[in-house]
Amino acid sequence: MKDKIFKMRSGRGFTLLEVLGVATMVSILVLISIPAYGKYAAQAMRANMQTEMYRLQQQEERYFSQKKAYFAGVSKVKGKWAAHYQLCAVGLKERFDRPSSCDAAGNGDYSYYAILAIPTSQRQKSDGCGMLLLGGAGEKLVKDESDSEWKVSGNCW
Repeated sequence: MKDKIFKMRSGRGFTLLEVLGVATMVSILVLISIPAYGKYAAQAMRANMQTEMYRLQQQEERYFSQKKAYFAGVSKVKGKWAAHYQLCAVGLKERFDRPSSCDAAGNGDYSYYAILAIPTSQRQKSDGCGMLLLGGAGEKLVKDESDSEWKVSGNCW
């Protein structure tokens, strides 16, 4: 009897036990791979956002070369990643000011700027990096919701 259950009969297909075994193995592999995929997807989205931040920094420098001032204020930018991050360039009066939101006062010419990427999706909020800041002098900082200060993080940049 046992031999009949575990032995595939030639030409007639698979036994129910074999099909259940394969289905169980596939479901275990799927359960293992989903969290890993989410982690890599969050890292890829953060890398895309950093590329957009550099692009916005280049626009600020082009504007500065023509007008001798930075245009910032809040120039909110939209893109395919807008569901995951809010991106803006914030004008600063002092070089080492660190804004924590994109809600800055008016647009205009400023002596300094900072580019902020604020996570809006739960996946990006929970990736351990939080807000990204690219300063006009090239500073690369991060600030999580629980942090009160901006800090340098090599894992996020």
